[in-house]
Amino acid sequence: MPPRTAVANEWHGRDKSLTPNSEKDFSVHTVIIRHGERVDNVWADWRSAYVDHPVDDCPLSKRGRYQAERIAQELFLFKPKAVFSSPYQRCLSTMAPAARRKSWEIKIEPGLGEVLDEHNYPPQYLIPHSIFRYYKDVPFDFDYNPVAKFFSLPAEPNLFRSERRIKRVINELMIEYGLTGMIYMAHRFTCNLIVSMYTGESVTFEPGTMAFLKCVNNKWIVDYLVQS
Repeated sequence: MPPRTAVANEWHGRDKSLTPNSEKDFSVHTVIIRHGERVDNVWADWRSAYVDHPVDDCPLSKRGRYQAERIAQELFLFKPKAVFSSPYQRCLSTMAPAARRKSWEIKIEPGLGEVLDEHNYPPQYLIPHSIFRYYKDVPFDFDYNPVAKFFSLPAEPNLFRSERRIKRVINELMIEYGLTGMIYMAHRFTCNLIVSMYTGESVTFEPGTMAFLKCVNNKWIVDYLVQS
């Protein structure tokens, strides 16, 4: 991993009034996004209505789809060097509106996925071919070789195992793509860990939360948060 800037212990410089639709230099940011609201958060019996759903991969709720559109608006002026997403449908569907509008190619990275505990193992997401067919109007980087391979991840009986997997993936992505200009679309635990790796801080990631990170005076900080 290349030398990383010093850990930020304070949130200096964050201006909550500024969003990506303001006049700012977005090339200096990296954005961490938690997916929108899941349908099973508001409808416990969703499976009975999704009879053609091949795996137990919960989609977005109506509010989650609205949050995805809001996130696309917030990212309108952003020009990322790379866009990474967990393969779960709730993440891909949250990233899809922005990717469509801006023609961003999403790099699907299984290493950004859920904690693989007894409730989530084996991982329930579509294989790449099915993902590309399901999201046929969304641009993907078909040549991207993920750090963590599909369906090769072991079970994670404790959070230490999950943390080790996510840190390994993020470290390798930092080496390959750098620290700035990234978009990471993931889950609550993953998002919190990425922010902590950059800044040493903790952020409460409700569904649809966006954290814009920035390096100021050799310290990575949370520049501002957006709740969609």
